[in-house]
Amino acid sequence: MSDKIELPEWDLVSHTCKLVKDASNPSGQLSIMWDVYRNIWQRCNACNDIYSTRKVFGAGDRDADVMIVGEGPGENEEVQLKPFVGMAGKILNNAFRVRGLTREDLYITNSVICRCTEVKEGGKLGNRFPTDEERGACRPRLEVEIGLVCPKMIIAMGESAWKTLTGRNDSIGSVVNKEFTIEYSSWNNIRQTATLIPTYHTAALLHSDGKNQEAVQQMKYAIGDTFLKVNEFIGKLTKSRIEEEATA
Repeated sequence: MSDKIELPEWDLVSHTCKLVKDASNPSGQLSIMWDVYRNIWQRCNACNDIYSTRKVFGAGDRDADVMIVGEGPGENEEVQLKPFVGMAGKILNNAFRVRGLTREDLYITNSVICRCTEVKEGGKLGNRFPTDEERGACRPRLEVEIGLVCPKMIIAMGESAWKTLTGRNDSIGSVVNKEFTIEYSSWNNIRQTATLIPTYHTAALLHSDGKNQEAVQQMKYAIGDTFLKVNEFIGKLTKSRIEEEATA
C-alpha cells in the first residue's frame, strides 16, 4: 500500500492571472482567486439530482496549516451555509476544545458542497452519502480549495472524504490515524505536500443507535487521538516559526 497520494494540477491560476492587474501583489492575487473559485462553483450544476443554489463552501482560517475535509452539508449546514454546524459539528467542536483547539485555528470544508438527500420513512427528507459520481464531480473543486488554502496537514473525516481525496476504497477503520503524504498544486502553481490523516466522521457517533457502545467508544478515542495529533502538529509549527524569527 503506497502512502503517497497525488492530486492533479489545476488551471485556476491561468484564468485568474488575466484578472490580476498587479501580479507583484500575491495577497491581492490570492484574494481574487478565492472570488473566482466561489463564482465558478456557485454556478455548478454537474449533479442534477442534488443541484442546489444553497452551496455550502468551506469556512475558517484561509491561511490555516490544518484543513479538515468532511462528507457534505446536512440540513443545518444548508440553512446556515456553514460546514459542521449541526449535531456532528457540535461533537467536532467538543473534540477541538478537549485538545485545546478552536474552529478559528483550522479551515473546514466538505467533499461535496450540495446537500445529498433522500426521502426517509414517513416521507421526511433526510441526508444520504454522496455517490461516487457526485464526489467525482465535486473533486476538482476540492482540489482547487486545497491549493488556495495550502495546508500542511489534511484530516479526512469519514470514508467519503478519504475516497474523494485518494480515489481508494479502503474502509476508514483500516486506515484511521495512519499518516499519508498528499501532493497538490498550490494557488501560485507550485507543487506542495501535506500530511494526510484519515479518521472517523463525528456523524458516525450519532448513527450508532446505542447498539455497540464499545465500537462507539473506540471511535471517540480515535477522533480524540486525531486531534491530539493536530494539536501537536500546530504546536511544533508554531515553535519552529518562533525560533526562525528569533534567529532572523
